[in-house]
Amino acid sequence: MHDKQSARAVPDATLRLYMLRRGDEPGSAYFWPEHIPAEAVTDASGTARLRYPAWVAGAGLTSKVAFVLKHPEYPSREEEVEITGLSTEHSVELEYGCYLVVSGWVGDPTHAVYDVTVKMDDEAKIQASDWIAGRDGRLATNRAKAGPHALSIAWVSPQQQRYESRVVEFALTSGEQRELSLELLPTLTLRGRFDDAVPRPIANGAVMIAVAFGGSRAATSLRAYRTDVASDGRFEIAGLPHGRAEVIAICDGWSSTGVRIAATEELDYERDGNQEFELPRESELVIAMQPTAAVELEVVDEGGAPIAEADFAMWPNVHWDACGYSTFFLERQWSTQTDSSGHARLENLPVKGSPCREGYSVGKRGWLPVGEARDESAAGEIELEPGRTASLRVVMKPKAD
Repeated sequence: MHDKQSARAVPDATLRLYMLRRGDEPGSAYFWPEHIPAEAVTDASGTARLRYPAWVAGAGLTSKVAFVLKHPEYPSREEEVEITGLSTEHSVELEYGCYLVVSGWVGDPTHAVYDVTVKMDDEAKIQASDWIAGRDGRLATNRAKAGPHALSIAWVSPQQQRYESRVVEFALTSGEQRELSLELLPTLTLRGRFDDAVPRPIANGAVMIAVAFGGSRAATSLRAYRTDVASDGRFEIAGLPHGRAEVIAICDGWSSTGVRIAATEELDYERDGNQEFELPRESELVIAMQPTAAVELEVVDEGGAPIAEADFAMWPNVHWDACGYSTFFLERQWSTQTDSSGHARLENLPVKGSPCREGYSVGKRGWLPVGEARDESAAGEIELEPGRTASLRVVMKPKAD
């Protein structure tokens, strides 16, 4: 490791390996094995050496290793190294961070407040401990990377009223010094209900609101807020920041409908997303709902006899449009086991998009799915439709000793 400007070696940098990828599964991610040291510090020559397992989980060759690099004088960074042989060398250039000063005010720019907390985009990798309060009370850091960022601040008044600024987006150039003075606004309360299509009383209702943190692809992340729904279908979520938000909702037998997202410059195809709105919202939010789907499973052996106690799981992912990836829906789990007749049923599966295909896994210790040479579970996708039950049949055979 060396300094980009001076080309000198950088000692005392901490290197921590945390993830492995398999060559036969490019999208795989495996935790670092506990029995292998995962951390080292660079010596006077700027070099750190660590061992890595040649095989991942005993099933495939290691193709990439991910690491975090930290040094008190430089911004933190994460990288992935492609493994090229039994010994892989990787060179890292470290660059001094930009200097960022942040302050807030309420009502008038002359009414400055202190003791604010700062939130930045995930890519910034700036921890709370990286912000230092100056003599004037403003927070400052020299750990900001050059490039695009999103930032907001929060403050709690002596009367325990919570304030947050709007998210400001900006780009830093190498070595730049930037001062930001942001207006703090009282947080918002959103009130709403499920639409009248859902029969009352409502059981096990929940709503999650995701407020976008920034708008550009490079700086966007999410802030999620969750609440339960009353039996009459009403809900209330307090402490929301100003900004663009998306909503997902579910209760027994029903889930929120998707909306059609048209193609844009950043999105060159149409797809289904979540219901979207802007905060603050003065009127009551009515969430459009639709029936959930179900899947009935039958597991048998090659002779057609039922197999009991086979594990059956699904993971209906819900797409957050703000950041372009899927997340598990409201932290719920969909899993069960087959009964003595070899049958199992999963209900309350939210349906996003049309057609909607969701992943499943079926397995039992000591058994293999017919046609699968290696994996002990049958995995695939099944098409779901609102208000309908899909059928799935899996044939398994005893695993050879």
